[in-house]
Amino acid sequence: MRWRAVFVFAWYLAEMIRRHVGSEWWLVTQHDHALLAGELARHVGGAILPLAQETIQGIAQHDAGWQQHDSAPTLNDRGQPLDVFESPLSLGLKMWRRSSQLATTIGDYPALLVSLHSLSLSAHAAAKALPGKPTTIPELRLQFDLNKFQHAEVELQENCRRNLGMRLDIPLTLGLAHDSMDPAEQQLLFDSRWLSAMDQLSLDLCCTHAPFAALSHLTAHPGGPDLQLMVSRTGLATLCVSPWPFTTPWLDVSVPFRRIPDRSYLSREQFLEDFNTAPVEAMHLRLDPPGPLAAAG
Repeated sequence: MRWRAVFVFAWYLAEMIRRHVGSEWWLVTQHDHALLAGELARHVGGAILPLAQETIQGIAQHDAGWQQHDSAPTLNDRGQPLDVFESPLSLGLKMWRRSSQLATTIGDYPALLVSLHSLSLSAHAAAKALPGKPTTIPELRLQFDLNKFQHAEVELQENCRRNLGMRLDIPLTLGLAHDSMDPAEQQLLFDSRWLSAMDQLSLDLCCTHAPFAALSHLTAHPGGPDLQLMVSRTGLATLCVSPWPFTTPWLDVSVPFRRIPDRSYLSREQFLEDFNTAPVEAMHLRLDPPGPLAAAG
């Protein structure tokens, strides 16, 4: 029997994850990709300490803010559906902030995890968008918005830590105490890293090519030695993950998508006509461990 995980479609449209298949684009929303990450997280186990329900909730909702962005996707400057990896930092800041705020309605621990993820994404994106000292008015404005965003996330994290009874008087790097021996800090670091890993693995499944060949800085349990998962595409709809981090012999999942023709659109209206008439389908995907199961995929 196949292990199949199917979850409710998200009907809010946002920035797309764009997958090229033959003469088509297969488009997945950010929030649906996050729900897939949460489904993957639900199956973590075996040699890995299973993730708590609050952690899984945070992983599943880490991109919930993108639902509110728009009623439909848009185009890049080549007339293609705008991919999430092409989204500008200014948009990311708004959506990451919204995701953190929405997570507070779930609970302090999921909100802390989502905020840590948002803060980390902002730091990585800013290193590319603002590689040097800002000199132009747009750069100065973006730096101001970045500072405001990061201050707000730090404040949210402090509130969550206070409510959870966690310390506020220890040195943190992007909200995490990497060298702490405190069990609560080690647990938070463990959960935060698995959020990032499930996020990346979900993107590996959804994108044309797997953008993350290695899922690094993981541990099998809080405070444990570093663990790295290697990911390889073995077919159009299959990935091999080594070592295998899940409780099932293999894992079948699905994610909602819409398919449209691979073409350069002359206008957003032309694109939306194709997009809005395309039915929502389920993209069926599979993860295999290394060995005969992967070879048979």
